[in-house]
Amino acid sequence: MGGGSFGAAISFGCASRNPERVKAIFPSNIAGGTICDAYLAGKLFHSLDMAMNQGIGTVIDAFDPDDRFSPFSPERAQHDSEYRSSLESMRPEEFSQVMRDTIYALFDGPYVSLGMTAEALKGIRTPAIIMPGSNYIHPRPLAERVHRLVPNSQWGETPPHGEAPQQYTKRVLIFDVLEPDAPEDSMPTNANIGILVPGSYEGPPPKMDEFARFFRSAEELGFESVWATDRIFHRINILDPFTLLACAAASTSTIRLGTAVILFALRHPALVAKTTATLDYMSGGRLTLGISLGDEMRVPVSGRGCRPTGRPV
Repeated sequence: MGGGSFGAAISFGCASRNPERVKAIFPSNIAGGTICDAYLAGKLFHSLDMAMNQGIGTVIDAFDPDDRFSPFSPERAQHDSEYRSSLESMRPEEFSQVMRDTIYALFDGPYVSLGMTAEALKGIRTPAIIMPGSNYIHPRPLAERVHRLVPNSQWGETPPHGEAPQQYTKRVLIFDVLEPDAPEDSMPTNANIGILVPGSYEGPPPKMDEFARFFRSAEELGFESVWATDRIFHRINILDPFTLLACAAASTSTIRLGTAVILFALRHPALVAKTTATLDYMSGGRLTLGISLGDEMRVPVSGRGCRPTGRPV
């Protein structure tokens, strides 16, 4: 299933609830429409132009994971000095040619979708459901071609989750829990689906009463849980997850409240413990706490899990 984090969340949710049915998890965002290709080509061309006029080092320094329109350069160069040196030792003309070749491959290469050849799609042996998109990023003809190539894949004809969440959820649950040939009107009862709280905004966020209506609607629609994300520093407005979930607790009575996930290394553990214990108590024991090592500060994997003092979390 494509759709970035939404599809990934469904895939891992299916795996956790029905591990006996899972042989492997094959992450793939089946995208490749005109807008998607042009967006990536724009990043590559930006890198090409900057390398020729300002040097490869400038391209590497311009890397910004929070800016989707920043010039492309491998993330590894941000924390691997030897790899960075190897990139900077390339002639700008050679680097630029690699960028050109990649741009040509996007439009004229062997890829059915981004990073996926026809042979790779034919080789998939894990259960798959193809749910067509209705836009230039996930175009329907591409989904139809992928469906023909992936052996025994199911076709999930349904409106997008943003337009008809109940129908979309029902179709995913049928694929997740029931046998492949189960009738469409069969509704499983042993699977839970949560929904992510929209907590990041380019402009002013919604008011509290609007969030309250969102939480009540999620509970009425039958979602099992609501989840809030966490960011400390970001270029856009991202609301605090504990405050959002406090609003959810006050607006609902049964739906579970979750964090996905708290950047624990950037918060004081005593305050996290106090806040979560209070929220869990005030919500009647409905809180599920998810934490991570965090990567907002671009810390190498080997150094995560420690505070700036070097002490483990």
